[in-house]
Amino acid sequence: MLGHLLSIAIHRLGPFGVALGAALEGETAVMIGGTAAGHGLFSPLASGLAACAGSLLADQLVFWVSRHERQRPWVRQRLANPAVSRALHFLERHPRLFCFGFRFVYGFRIAGPAAVGISSVPASTFIVLNALSAAVWAALFTWLGYRFGAGLLYALSPVLQVPHIVVEALVFAVVLAVAAIWARRR
Repeated sequence: MLGHLLSIAIHRLGPFGVALGAALEGETAVMIGGTAAGHGLFSPLASGLAACAGSLLADQLVFWVSRHERQRPWVRQRLANPAVSRALHFLERHPRLFCFGFRFVYGFRIAGPAAVGISSVPASTFIVLNALSAAVWAALFTWLGYRFGAGLLYALSPVLQVPHIVVEALVFAVVLAVAAIWARRR
C-alpha cells in the first residue's frame, strides 16, 4: 500500500515526490524514483539529487531538534537506559563511522540523527558526513531502482495483483503474531 502511494506521488510530483518520499520513507521511495527515471519520466540525475536532498534535509531536521531538546528531563531519562547508553558510547568512540553509516542500517533512519543530536559529536562533523552519506545512499538506491526496478516489478507482479485488502490482512496478522510473541516473552 505504501509503495503504491509512493508510486503515485512520484509519478505526479516527479523529483519533488522522490525528495518527499526520501525524507519520509527512505529506500523504497528512492528505488521507485530510480525505476521512474529508468522509464523516462525524469532523469536519473534529478531523481538521485532529489533523494539526496530529501534525505539530507530530514536528517538535519531530526539532528537539530534532538540537539535542541537534549537537556530535557525526558531525554535524560531515556539516556539512563543501558542499551541507549551503550549505543551512545559506541557513537562517541566512532563518531565518523556512525555519522556516515547509520542510514545504511535498518531501523536507524530516524534514530541515527537523533542519537548524534543528543551526543557530543560536533554539528560540523555530522553535517559533512551526513551529506556524503546521503549522496552515496541516494546514488546507490537510485541506481538500484534504475537498473533493477523493472525486473523487480515484473518479479513482484503476481503479488501486486493480489487485492490490497488481502495483503493488508496478512501484514496485520503477522504484526499481531509478532506482538503476541513479544508480549509473551516479556
